[in-house]
Amino acid sequence: VEPKFGTGLMMVCTFGDIEDVIKWRKDNLETRIIMDDRSILNSLAGQYVGIKLSPVRQKIVDDLSKQGLVVKSTAIQHSVGVHDRCSHAVEFNIKPQWFIKILDFKDQFLRRGEQLKWFPEFMKVRYTEWVSNLKWDWNISRQRYYGVPFPVWYCKACNHTIIAAVNDLPVDPLTDKTKINNCPKCRNTDFMPETDVMDTWMTSSLTPLINTKWAYQDSLQDKIYPMSLRPQAFEIIRTWLFYTIVKSHFHTNSLPWEGVMISGWGLDDDGKKMSKSLGNFIAPEEVIDRYSADALRYWASGATLGHDLRYSEEDVRNGKRLLTKLWNAARFFSQNLGDFYPYQQIQPSIIDKWILSKLQDTIFKATESFENYEYSHALMTTERFFWDIYCDNYLEIIKDRFWNPEDYSGEAVVSTKDTMYKVFLNILKLFAPFLPYITEELYSIIYKKFENKNSIHTSSWPEVNVNLIDKEAESQGELLLTILKGVRKCKTDLKIHQNHWVSELVIRSTNGVQKEIVQITNDLKSAARAQKISFDKEAIFQTENPNR
Repeated sequence: VEPKFGTGLMMVCTFGDIEDVIKWRKDNLETRIIMDDRSILNSLAGQYVGIKLSPVRQKIVDDLSKQGLVVKSTAIQHSVGVHDRCSHAVEFNIKPQWFIKILDFKDQFLRRGEQLKWFPEFMKVRYTEWVSNLKWDWNISRQRYYGVPFPVWYCKACNHTIIAAVNDLPVDPLTDKTKINNCPKCRNTDFMPETDVMDTWMTSSLTPLINTKWAYQDSLQDKIYPMSLRPQAFEIIRTWLFYTIVKSHFHTNSLPWEGVMISGWGLDDDGKKMSKSLGNFIAPEEVIDRYSADALRYWASGATLGHDLRYSEEDVRNGKRLLTKLWNAARFFSQNLGDFYPYQQIQPSIIDKWILSKLQDTIFKATESFENYEYSHALMTTERFFWDIYCDNYLEIIKDRFWNPEDYSGEAVVSTKDTMYKVFLNILKLFAPFLPYITEELYSIIYKKFENKNSIHTSSWPEVNVNLIDKEAESQGELLLTILKGVRKCKTDLKIHQNHWVSELVIRSTNGVQKEIVQITNDLKSAARAQKISFDKEAIFQTENPNR
C-alpha cells in the first residue's frame, strides 16, 4: 500500500489481488463472474457481452466520456500482476480445484527442514520463511490440455465423486470408463470425467519415491531411502524441494534425502538470468566447438554454492589454457618415461618427498571440499597445486635429471619418474570430475597399461597417505623455493633471462640452513641455472626470512 496514492478507501475488486480474495472470503461477498475462461464477457456485462476483457476497458472509458461522466483522466503507474514469461496481465477467476491440506502441518514441515543438511547452510532460511508464511493449502490441479490426469469421474445426477481403484491405475477418465455401472449414492448410470490434470509439482515431487519403486513389491525403499542428496537451484526451494518433502513426509514419515545442494542461476555477461524468452542464453554447442566441452565445464565448475555464476568467455579460455598445460605436462612425462615400470621400491629424493607430501595436503583439501559439495573449492585447490607446485616448481627443478642424468645417481632418476607417475596420476584423478575428457585421454595414453582399471572414471578416488606426509621435506622444499624466488627476482632486476646459466650463485645464510641447502644442491643448481653454489656473508640477494 502506498499511503500517498489514492483516497484511503479500499476498493474490493474481486479478484484483483490476494487482499481482495481474503476480504471476499472473510466477508462472504457476493460473487459475480462476468467472463469465461477466454476472458470474454458474458451476459452479466450487459451491453459489453461478447467482448474480450482487455479492449473493453478502453471502450467503457470512451462510453463514459461520451456521457460527460469522466471528470479527469491522468496517466498513472501501478503494480499489475503479470505472467512471468509472456508478461500479459493475469486475471483471476473461480474454478473448483483439488487441494492437499498442508497448513495444519506447518510445524512438522519446519522440523523436517531442520533435520535436512543444507549446502550452503544459509539457504535454509528460504525454506523456513516460505513454510512459516504459507497462507493456503496446496492446489494440485491445473486446467490444461497436458499433464497427468486425475483418475476421477463424477455422477451427472448427484455430482458424487468416483475414484478409480489402485489396482486399476493408470487411468485416463477422458478415454477410460469407470469399473462401476451405477453411482453408489443415487444409482445413476451416467458419469462425466474429471478434465483437470495434476500440477507438475504434484508429480515431480514423487521422483525419489518413484526411483525406489515405492508402490511395488520389489521396492528399494529400505536400501536407498532416504537418498543422500538433492541438487537443485534456489528458485524452486518453495516448490520442488518443499513439495517433495511434503509427499515424503505424508507417504513415508521421513525425509526424501539426507541433504540438499542449492545452486544459483547462470547469468549472461551483463549479469541477467539466461532464459529463452530473453534470448540471452549462450548456446553450449558453439562454445564447445570453439573451446571444447572440458573448457566449458571448467567455467561451470567455478560456481559457488548458493550464488549465481556470470558467463565469462575469459574463464572458458582459462579452461582451454589449463587443458593445454595438462597435455604438455603429460607429454613431458611420457617422453621421459623410457623403460620405466611404476611402483618400484626406491627411496625418493628430498624434492620428491616434498611434492608427495604437498600432494597429500591437496588430496585432503579437495576431498573435504567435495564432501561439503563445494566443488569450486576442490577445483581451485587442485588447479593451484598443478600450476604453482607441480608445473612451475617441481617440473622446473627435476628437468635436469632427464637432460643431464650423468650428474645424478640412477636411483635419483628412477625416483623422479616414480614420483611423477604417482603425482600426475593423482592430479588427473582430482581433475577428472571437472575435465572428464582430457583426463580420460591422458589416462588411456599413459596409465591404462599399468593400472588395473580401463577408465580413470572407474578408478578409486585418491586417498591421503599419512606415511608420505613429511614436514621436514616440506621445509626443505620451501627453502629451495624461497631461494629460487630470490634468484628469479635478481635475474629480472638485472635483466637476465631466467633460463640463462650463471657461473656462481652466492647465498648468505646461517650455518644451520647451509647444511639444509647442501642436501638439495643439485636440484637448486638445476632450477636456478647456476653452475656453482657458494655461501658468503655478502650476497647478491637475501631471502625474506632473516634467519635464513
